[in-house]
Amino acid sequence: MNMHEFWVVILMSIVYLIAFSKFNQLMYSLDERENFLSQSEVYKLESAGKDEEQQRVILNKLVRENITITKPDEKKDSKALWGYK
Repeated sequence: MNMHEFWVVILMSIVYLIAFSKFNQLMYSLDERENFLSQSEVYKLESAGKDEEQQRVILNKLVRENITITKPDEKKDSKALWGYK
Protein backbone atom coordinates (compact mmCIF):
# COMPACT_ATOMS: atom_id res chain seq x y z
CA MET A 1 0.00 0.00 0.00
CA ASN A 2 1.49 3.34 -1.01
CA MET A 3 1.18 6.57 1.01
CA HIS A 4 -1.71 7.89 -1.12
CA GLU A 5 -3.73 4.72 -0.62
CA PHE A 6 -2.96 4.80 3.10
CA TRP A 7 -4.32 8.34 3.47
CA VAL A 8 -7.40 7.49 1.42
CA VAL A 9 -8.12 4.57 3.77
CA ILE A 10 -7.63 6.82 6.82
CA LEU A 11 -9.84 9.52 5.35
CA MET A 12 -12.64 7.12 4.50
CA SER A 13 -12.45 5.61 7.99
CA ILE A 14 -12.98 9.06 9.46
CA VAL A 15 -15.89 9.76 7.15
CA TYR A 16 -17.67 6.52 8.08
CA LEU A 17 -17.64 7.55 11.75
CA ILE A 18 -20.14 10.30 10.92
CA ALA A 19 -23.89 9.61 11.15
CA PHE A 20 -25.34 8.47 7.80
CA SER A 21 -27.49 11.56 7.22
CA LYS A 22 -24.53 13.84 7.89
CA PHE A 23 -22.42 11.62 5.64
CA ASN A 24 -24.62 12.42 2.63
CA GLN A 25 -24.49 16.14 3.38
CA LEU A 26 -20.72 16.09 3.75
CA MET A 27 -20.07 14.06 0.64
CA TYR A 28 -22.14 16.09 -1.77
CA SER A 29 -21.31 19.58 -0.48
CA LEU A 30 -17.83 20.87 -1.31
CA ASP A 31 -18.11 23.51 1.42
CA GLU A 32 -19.00 20.89 4.01
CA ARG A 33 -16.19 18.61 2.83
CA GLU A 34 -13.71 21.46 3.05
CA ASN A 35 -14.91 22.46 6.51
CA PHE A 36 -14.71 18.89 7.81
CA LEU A 37 -11.42 17.95 6.17
CA SER A 38 -9.67 21.19 7.18
CA GLN A 39 -10.05 20.03 10.80
CA SER A 40 -9.01 16.42 10.18
CA GLU A 41 -5.78 14.81 11.33
CA VAL A 42 -5.07 13.79 7.73
CA TYR A 43 -5.06 17.42 6.59
CA LYS A 44 -3.08 18.58 9.63
CA LEU A 45 -0.37 15.97 9.00
CA GLU A 46 -0.18 16.64 5.26
CA SER A 47 -0.12 20.46 5.60
CA ALA A 48 2.22 20.79 8.59
CA GLY A 49 5.05 23.20 7.84
CA LYS A 50 3.65 24.21 4.43
CA ASP A 51 2.90 27.78 3.38
CA GLU A 52 -0.69 28.97 2.93
CA GLU A 53 -0.78 28.31 -0.82
CA GLN A 54 0.53 24.76 -0.42
CA GLN A 55 -2.01 24.12 2.37
CA ARG A 56 -4.78 25.26 0.02
CA VAL A 57 -3.57 22.87 -2.70
CA ILE A 58 -3.51 19.98 -0.23
CA LEU A 59 -7.02 20.77 1.02
CA ASN A 60 -8.36 21.08 -2.54
CA LYS A 61 -6.90 17.68 -3.43
CA LEU A 62 -8.45 16.09 -0.35
CA VAL A 63 -11.83 17.67 -1.07
CA ARG A 64 -12.01 17.08 -4.80
CA GLU A 65 -9.69 14.23 -5.77
CA ASN A 66 -9.34 11.79 -2.90
CA ILE A 67 -12.96 10.97 -2.18
CA THR A 68 -14.98 8.28 -3.85
CA ILE A 69 -18.63 8.19 -2.89
CA THR A 70 -20.00 4.67 -2.70
CA LYS A 71 -23.33 4.10 -1.03
CA PRO A 72 -23.75 0.70 0.61
CA ASP A 73 -26.00 -1.76 -1.19
CA GLU A 74 -28.28 -3.54 1.28
CA LYS A 75 -29.07 -6.23 -1.30
CA LYS A 76 -25.41 -7.21 -1.60
CA ASP A 77 -24.49 -6.88 2.08
CA SER A 78 -27.11 -6.09 4.70
CA LYS A 79 -24.35 -5.44 7.25
CA ALA A 80 -22.90 -2.62 5.15
CA LEU A 81 -25.55 -0.09 6.11
CA TRP A 82 -24.70 2.43 8.80
CA GLY A 83 -26.29 1.65 12.14
CA TYR A 84 -26.49 -2.12 11.61
CA LYS A 85 -26.46 -4.02 14.92
